[in-house]
Amino acid sequence: GFFLLAVYNDSLFLLVTVLSLYSARRSQWVKAGIFGGLAALARFPGLALFPALLTERFATGRHDKKSLLATFFVPAGFLLYLLYIQVTHGNWRLFTQSMGVWSQNKYVFPFQTLYRYMKILTMNEFHFVSLIAVLELFTVIGSVYLVIWGRKKIRASYLAYAISYMIIPISSGTFQGMPRYFIHAFPLVILLAEALRKGKRRFIVLPLFLVLQFIFFAFFSQGHFVS
Repeated sequence: GFFLLAVYNDSLFLLVTVLSLYSARRSQWVKAGIFGGLAALARFPGLALFPALLTERFATGRHDKKSLLATFFVPAGFLLYLLYIQVTHGNWRLFTQSMGVWSQNKYVFPFQTLYRYMKILTMNEFHFVSLIAVLELFTVIGSVYLVIWGRKKIRASYLAYAISYMIIPISSGTFQGMPRYFIHAFPLVILLAEALRKGKRRFIVLPLFLVLQFIFFAFFSQGHFVS
């Protein structure tokens, strides 16, 4: 959660994403499209709003051209970013090539990423990077569980957004940043709150989350990669 207070675009991205889906729910499709385009302009996985808005449109029985056209503002925002890179740097592919620093410039089948992480955890000596890998792996496993468990508990458009948003980084060949991306896929946070609302599980999970918050913030404040 402290990433929302850091000097990153995470909080801005979360804001325009929520505003996009909120506007769609209020049938303000032009606003939904504009905010969705800003989300795709801010972060590449913002494209996940495209299937989400289409799902919301279908679920509410909309058939007008205005709402359909508005959903295409999302990919238009991403194309605008590519145009900006092409004009300023002369290479629109730079956004993927630069991700090679984090080994995220190739796209693979998600199960290949899972297999890679199992090898990392079972064949290498355990150290701090391994701890982060465990956190990333459990975030992905927890996300999949929440999607399966809560698929009928939230709006179809929310579910479409959460699934689409998580698939995009997972397909990059690494789970790096997944705990941070979990916050962006905010319907998963809603499902997590619902899962912990009843019973005694929250008395175990919430203190654990609080301890982890302090530990990882301490590492983050010292310049270590935590997500």
